[in-house]
Amino acid sequence: MKKNLLLYILLLFLIVVNGLFLYNYLGDRSGNEARLRSKRDRDPGAFIVKELRFNDAQLKQVDDLNKKHKTAMRYTLDEIKGFKDMLFSEILLDDVSNSKIDSIIALISKQEGIKEKNTVMYLRGLYNISNEKQKRHFKNIVTDALRMGNPDGPRERRPPPPQ
Repeated sequence: MKKNLLLYILLLFLIVVNGLFLYNYLGDRSGNEARLRSKRDRDPGAFIVKELRFNDAQLKQVDDLNKKHKTAMRYTLDEIKGFKDMLFSEILLDDVSNSKIDSIIALISKQEGIKEKNTVMYLRGLYNISNEKQKRHFKNIVTDALRMGNPDGPRERRPPPPQ
């Protein structure tokens, strides 16, 4: 009887856990939308646009800028993914060439640099759309973002380690 009691308790526990999972997964869609909204709010561009309170004409320019930026980033991220796939396919080969690995890593690094440049140019575009008051606020946002890791000032810049 004691063996059965333990199985019944375990079965009841599993039923409750599955019920909670199904409720969270299927039941509460408004919570999922709120989570998606909060994820969207973490987008730096959306945060800056919200903070700067752009007018309708500026928002039109922002939409155009966003489309160009997303297209460029999608292409760059696809390139990075392709190069990383090439890199990790090298793991499965019998004869691994260090020079080939280095050249693939160089291609990934180049695309990462392009990605960073795209981000800077996107933020620069937002800055250029701004009026003088918004530009001052934009500068404060960027300064605060740089200080996020170090409340006393910008993060310390260290040279790369020697190779």
